[in-house]
Amino acid sequence: MVAGGAHASRPVPSAALDRYIEQARRDWQVPGFAVGVIRDGEVVYARGFGVREAGKDTPVDLHTRFQIGSMSKAFTAAALGLLVDDGKLNWDDPVIDHLPWFRLSDPWLTQQVTIRDLVGHRTGISGAYIAPISNNEMVRRARYVEAIAPFRSEYLYSNLMYRVAGAVVAEVSGGTWEEFVRTRMFAPLQMNDSGASPYDFWDAAYVAPCMYCQAPAGIASFSQARVTNVAMPHRVTPTGPTPLPWQSIGQDGSSGALVASVTDMLMWLQMNLRNGEYHGKRFLREATLRELHATQMQPRTDYDWIKTRIEQVAGKPQYAPGYAMGWRTSQYRNLKLLDHTGALAANRAYGALLPERGMGVVILANAPGRGSGGMHEAIALRVLDLLLGAPAHDWSRDFLEVVERGERERETAEQRLQQSKLPGTRPSLPLESYGGEYQNDWFG
Repeated sequence: MVAGGAHASRPVPSAALDRYIEQARRDWQVPGFAVGVIRDGEVVYARGFGVREAGKDTPVDLHTRFQIGSMSKAFTAAALGLLVDDGKLNWDDPVIDHLPWFRLSDPWLTQQVTIRDLVGHRTGISGAYIAPISNNEMVRRARYVEAIAPFRSEYLYSNLMYRVAGAVVAEVSGGTWEEFVRTRMFAPLQMNDSGASPYDFWDAAYVAPCMYCQAPAGIASFSQARVTNVAMPHRVTPTGPTPLPWQSIGQDGSSGALVASVTDMLMWLQMNLRNGEYHGKRFLREATLRELHATQMQPRTDYDWIKTRIEQVAGKPQYAPGYAMGWRTSQYRNLKLLDHTGALAANRAYGALLPERGMGVVILANAPGRGSGGMHEAIALRVLDLLLGAPAHDWSRDFLEVVERGERERETAEQRLQQSKLPGTRPSLPLESYGGEYQNDWFG
């Protein structure tokens, strides 16, 4: 633990927090994760818990690398911000000004979509669209994807549009997105553990080439990585957490391919909390960072169950949640909250900031935990309550009860479904008849 800032004489009570986090790790069945905390812009707590791989005794530490999934989006948006600061583009430039070959299915939409639209999730185009193809090829295939909502009418999360954003970074910078992230972001922020791709740490034989694929060499272990201080992803099974290989999302993973340790992510959060400065040096202009943190679009759906439960305990936000550029925006205990999750196969990451108080927390884990997750947000809320002096609430137990209730409901529904089968019936064709090659303009 490293204390600092105005609260250096009042450090985080680490022993009690250690116990709470370790209990949560066990309750949610997560093999290992790391937690980092910032107060007044200074790191006041950082620790690894559990192991890098189930069945092994090698512990997670402050330099263990995790795939951070969609937390990468804030880096891609900030990369564009650096190019804004360089005078090479503006947020409201049409994308085709920088990518003349960019096309969408609607010619009018092709002409209208701006850089801001890409990273604010407001193009009307949704979907994951993660495939083992080059980024330029993926962006070229965007012309086959239909919009599902009117332009700028609502928030629609889109990995594809962040891949377009990565192509803009590459085109404007004259290099690749990976090179830009390594030289213009990791280097000045001293993120020495980080990588722009799983291939920075693994030979291709040990990486699954697409989401939920298998690695060519089969099951991988951290000991086979070129840098062995890496956390293996896990899925939760009835017999316990089962390791999986790291997963690739194709070349140029501007939507979710970055790798980082908790130490590096704390440096990233510090820059975001210090108005764009890091260790006294300007990284982003204050105006650019404010733009990155400003809400660009409201969501089209109500809160998820986690947000709903927070309202019940901590009070309803005074303004609607939304999406900024690589960050979600909402409110917690009457303070502006910036946060984002990251999920790539069986890794999970979560980061949250209370900019008005200079507070932040990051959790990197090698499993989602039980159900659809919730552990990461639970730990973050417990930490923020501690920093704010709010009443101690057992968010982990609270969220786990919701997950357990969902598990019981799904089990009951499955039993009813099985009981509803008509005896003596069979599918119209044997299952093997449906196997074969299928062609699609988008997927190939």
